Amino acid sequence: MTILKQNGFHPHTREEYIVENGVNTKRVVRDIFFILDEQIRMARRFVSRFLYETNATFNTNTRRLPLTIMVGINNTGHTFPMAFMFITSKSAKSFQFANKCLTNLYFYNCPQPNLIYGYFSKGLGAAVAKQAAKELVQSI
Repeated sequence: MTILKQNGFHPHTREEYIVENGVNTKRVVRDIFFILDEQIRMARRFVSRFLYETNATFNTNTRRLPLTIMVGINNTGHTFPMAFMFITSKSAKSFQFANKCLTNLYFYNCPQPNLIYGYFSKGLGAAVAKQAAKELVQSI
């Protein structure tokens, strides 16, 4: 986290606690989300009301954590990296965490993207369905 911060990134973590006999025994980092200021600027400009694509690349680091890369498309049709995240699994919790980070850092005062494109996984589908249900309930 320190190295990311020293290099201008804004890192965020999703952590869980291991519970043994009803007691938290240790903290485990499950996901690390990180972005640069320029990525925030580009995503707010080109991803809001449009789309972003997400995909995970395996075996890119010594810990064998999949690196999820979220990209947007600029006005000249070129993709740009809008966020990165090391994940321990393609779970709904990981995608919900990514959505929370994106909302807090990018889309807090502008519209969310209309489309999220990715290789379909159960986790992404579950996270999107949960968010859509939440928005539906709030609109009623």
